[in-house]
Amino acid sequence: MSKVKLMLSDTKTYQMLKKDPTPTYKRQLVGILNRLKQESKITSQQYYDLHPTQENILYCTPKIHKTGAPLRPIVDYIESIGYNTTKALADILTPMLGKTEHHVKNSRHLANFMKDFTIDDDDRFVSHDVVALFTNTPILKL
Repeated sequence: MSKVKLMLSDTKTYQMLKKDPTPTYKRQLVGILNRLKQESKITSQQYYDLHPTQENILYCTPKIHKTGAPLRPIVDYIESIGYNTTKALADILTPMLGKTEHHVKNSRHLANFMKDFTIDDDDRFVSHDVVALFTNTPILKL
């Protein structure tokens, strides 16, 4: 627990919330699902399939190959309130994947696309660093 508290105390990566918004989001989602079911826009089975289950989404595993065994935070979306609805939406959208000229399959496809790309002097090409599976992009405060 002390390692988790130490990790979460890093204010460059994490922000303390006054209260957990998860129960509010869960109530809102259940309300929307209830309305859709009452309006016969989804079936009872779809309501059951989309209904949120768990609320626990963060746990940590130690990086035993590193000195001091620092923790690797894992956001377990499968246990989140939005997992079931996200999965259903992905099932709807997947057949449309790759059907536009703007779709990039992987890094090799992107590199091939970018090989003849020209960047003007006043343009910026930005690469985002990822630390502990979180984006670590500095944000300038004005």
